[in-house]
Amino acid sequence: MTKRVAHHSITVFPVVGAIIAGLWGVYTFIYQEQVKESEKTMHLVVEGKLKKVAEKNDLIGILVNIEVTNKSDLKVYVLADYYNIFGVTVESQIMSDEDYHEDVRDKLENNLSYFYLSREMKVKEHNLVFSGKILDSPHIWWLESEETITLEQIFFVNKKYDYLNMKVVLSYCGSENVLDGRVNLNSKNSALEHEIYFSDSIEEEFAGKKFDWNKEKHKAKQREYRNADISHETRIPLKPML
Repeated sequence: MTKRVAHHSITVFPVVGAIIAGLWGVYTFIYQEQVKESEKTMHLVVEGKLKKVAEKNDLIGILVNIEVTNKSDLKVYVLADYYNIFGVTVESQIMSDEDYHEDVRDKLENNLSYFYLSREMKVKEHNLVFSGKILDSPHIWWLESEETITLEQIFFVNKKYDYLNMKVVLSYCGSENVLDGRVNLNSKNSALEHEIYFSDSIEEEFAGKKFDWNKEKHKAKQREYRNADISHETRIPLKPML
C-alpha cells in the first residue's frame, strides 16, 4: 500500500508542475502583458514661452517656443493641437463693496475665469492676435515614449497691449484609430478650439458621434482609450515693469 501511494505521488507531481507552469504562463500573458499595459498612464508635459525679440515702429516681435514631451511609457496619439495668443489691455476702475460683490457672484455663477475678479482693474481689450498648430505636419501625429517636439515661431503685435496671454491645448489618447479630433474656429473671436468624435471604424453605437464627457458610456470609453485634454498658459508683459 505504501509503495502504491508513493508511486501515485511521483506520477502526480509532474502533472501538478505542468498545471502550475501553465497558470504562470497565463498570468504572465494576461496580467503582465494586458492588465499592466492597461494600467499604464498617459502623461504629456507641455511648456510654452513668450519672449520679446525685436521692435519695429509700433510693433513688437515675439518669439513663441512650445515644447511637448511624452513622459509616459506608451506611444501617445495626438488628436488636436493648437495655441491661441491674446493681446490684453487693462484700465483702472472703482467699485463699491456692493458692486464688487455682484460682479464676483455673476462671474462665478457663469463659470467665468477667476482672473477677472480684480476689484481695481478691468480688461478693456482681449483680442486674438496670433494662433497656430504645434505639430505642423500631417505626418507627425503621435509621440513615442520620451519623445519631444519643439515649435518656434516669430510674430509681431501692436505695442498698445499691456500684456500677451498664450494658451496651448492638446487632446490625445492611448489608442490608434478610435477617436478623431477636429479643430474649428470660435464663432465669436476666431480663436482655435476643438471637438472630439468617435471614429467611423469602431462599433456602430459610437461610430461618428461626438464625444461627450457628460455621458456615462462615453466615460467608459474614455477609460478604455485613455483620452484626455491638457492645456498650458503663459503671459508676458509688453509695457515696462515698475
